[in-house]
Amino acid sequence: MNADGIFVQWLALNQFDIQSLSVVLRSFSRVFPDAQLFMDGMHLALVGPRQSFSGASTMLENLHRLTGQEQGQATGDEGAWTWLGRYWGPISESDGPVQDEWVPNIEFNLPRARYDGSVNLATLMLWLLQRHPDADAAMKILGIGAEDKNRFGRAYVATELAVRAWVSSIQGDTAKAGSLTWLAYQANPQDHWIANALADNMLQSLPQASQHGLSEREALQRILKIYPKFVGALRALWHLEQSAGNMPEAEHYRARLLAISPLDGEARVIP
Repeated sequence: MNADGIFVQWLALNQFDIQSLSVVLRSFSRVFPDAQLFMDGMHLALVGPRQSFSGASTMLENLHRLTGQEQGQATGDEGAWTWLGRYWGPISESDGPVQDEWVPNIEFNLPRARYDGSVNLATLMLWLLQRHPDADAAMKILGIGAEDKNRFGRAYVATELAVRAWVSSIQGDTAKAGSLTWLAYQANPQDHWIANALADNMLQSLPQASQHGLSEREALQRILKIYPKFVGALRALWHLEQSAGNMPEAEHYRARLLAISPLDGEARVIP
């Protein structure tokens, strides 16, 4: 690894209980003392700099060396502030075992946790929420100036709202989850996880659109305004236009669906 290099490990949160995740975090921080966390959907990124964490400035400088198109590709068209808004703070110090090749912990404890009920995604995400720094503390660690407080703050609060929405959804409180998702989208519509979640909520409540004076076509098109890459709405519009005999429009939506999901078995069949 170069002197200014970083190592990143992605973890799928639904595969861990709190005890096993704590082992991973402690083990990672032993190798990378200045390790930081980022939350992307249901995934946690462990970012370990070889030396010290350089904060937001290095990321922004590196992006600004790229063309606009390259920046879009690097950030998944979400922008730098969306990714910085996913910051979850440094790995907190804690006491307990670490992972070792000669004395493994995860291999023995995690399978047991999956069967005894300890692997609970809502519980784990609530535990992580308790460790989420407030926006001012996060700005200080990342080295973000006051002039960028609004841009960072909106993305940062959107991430937390989205995580709280997912917790509510897992716990069965769909009304609260929907409200939190809408607030998260208002804070940062560039976040694709949030836009996708909102679009999914809208698709599930599609029968209610008529109560607001919207046809099915209008409601589906409104979903695509929220998230243009939402597969469910593209598929529904493809079928809707096909049933109505509007073949050019149907092919338009099929092509958009195929561009997003090139291995889609249905969309790959030439009509």
